[in-house]
Amino acid sequence: MEWFYAKNDEKKGPVSGSQLRSMVVSGEVAGDDLVWCEGMGDWIPAREVRDFDTPDLGAANPAEASPPSPSPATVVTPVTRPESVSSQLSEEWFYAKNNEKKGPVSRSHLKSMVVSGEVAGVDLVWREGMKGWIPASEVREFNTPDHGGANPAEASSSSPSPANVVTPATAVEVISSLPSEPKKVPTNPKAIVSLVCGCVGMFSCCLFGIPSLAAVIFGHLAKAEIKAAPGQQTGEGMAVAGLATGYTGLAILLLALLSGFFG
Repeated sequence: MEWFYAKNDEKKGPVSGSQLRSMVVSGEVAGDDLVWCEGMGDWIPAREVRDFDTPDLGAANPAEASPPSPSPATVVTPVTRPESVSSQLSEEWFYAKNNEKKGPVSRSHLKSMVVSGEVAGVDLVWREGMKGWIPASEVREFNTPDHGGANPAEASSSSPSPANVVTPATAVEVISSLPSEPKKVPTNPKAIVSLVCGCVGMFSCCLFGIPSLAAVIFGHLAKAEIKAAPGQQTGEGMAVAGLATGYTGLAILLLALLSGFFG
């Protein structure tokens, strides 16, 4: 009798019954790995095959280990599986990252992306057969030590609760609400005017201190506006520089007038 087994998302075989039993005993094939032989209804975990728990699987001679019709003692009760192992191995997943739908990728590849952090737990994922997009952290398969199919029935048989299911409409709303790029905070225009007028006033005494006076006025207005709306505007440093240059220009003008008056 020829046996097949699934290991790390890969179908392997055929091997004889005695070979497969020795692999189970040595731990090369885990008890949760799926196995199948001709005549079985579906793939089942190796631990559910009674022959693998007995001292002798049958005989060293393959002819003795493969009778034409399996006896009831060696055939396990058929276990209903939600999907065949071949469909599990070729399962395609999609995920949403930075407002962009990506995929398809294999199940093992997506799990490795979740483990490495490339796909965050809050990122939405989906595959055919699911009701809607759900966060990657809600998929039990991605939180198990082995994702390659140790017992896929446990992961697929547990459907997410209604509170955790995200419908397609909700997924679109969540993705569209994500910011595409950081918001730029504008600079207060009065702060810019204050700095420019202050610099002009310091070096243009012929303008009778008008630019310096404007620098002082706009500098105080800019500081008041920035303080009234914290985080909405920048430019406080420019406003302070405009005030400093404005007052300096007025001081230079005052000294020039006094020297002319008493000179």
